[in-house]
Amino acid sequence: MMQAATMTPETSTFKDLLVKRAPFLVSIALAIVIADQWTKYLAVKHLTHSFAEQTDWQRFVSGNHPVPRNGVVVVDGMWDFTYVENPGAAWGLLSRANEKFRAPFFIVVSIVASFLILNYYVRSPEALKMRRWALALVFGGAIGNFIDRIRLGYVIDFIDWHMKDSYHWPTFNVADAAISIGVVLLLIESFVYKEKKEDTKKA
Repeated sequence: MMQAATMTPETSTFKDLLVKRAPFLVSIALAIVIADQWTKYLAVKHLTHSFAEQTDWQRFVSGNHPVPRNGVVVVDGMWDFTYVENPGAAWGLLSRANEKFRAPFFIVVSIVASFLILNYYVRSPEALKMRRWALALVFGGAIGNFIDRIRLGYVIDFIDWHMKDSYHWPTFNVADAAISIGVVLLLIESFVYKEKKEDTKKA
């Protein structure tokens, strides 16, 4: 009897690969989105002043701009929790651009980026498991911040890393952390994969 051909990205349709690989992507992305939105809710609850006429949940959902409280020190001189509203991209990029341009721009970019990540994830070679982990992290982080942009028009950041008062890393959130980790893994994977290909050629 003839053995069934092994499914590979080259011989399988996009639909076949999507069905096969979607559960892992969805589970990782969903975990990141839940962690991201829950920690942002806690940031609004504990790092801002309450509105007397609203519950904490109503305030979080409504998108009102709450007045920040003093930050919470996690590690003295190194790590604080501070409520920040970021209307721009990472590191405040385009945060001062006109809102009529900025909001649609980031929404369109987020949608396009998510489809590109999904396509890259589905078509990645079977052996490159690190790449799929990395892309799942980036995808989940992108969705987490996308929810903020659709719901609020800005992204909630609250993790403040700094060295005393001399240097502050741009305030970030769980979604940003997932994206950053994913990008680092992609860089590592691309370097390792390149080395393996060169070794194979030499052999």
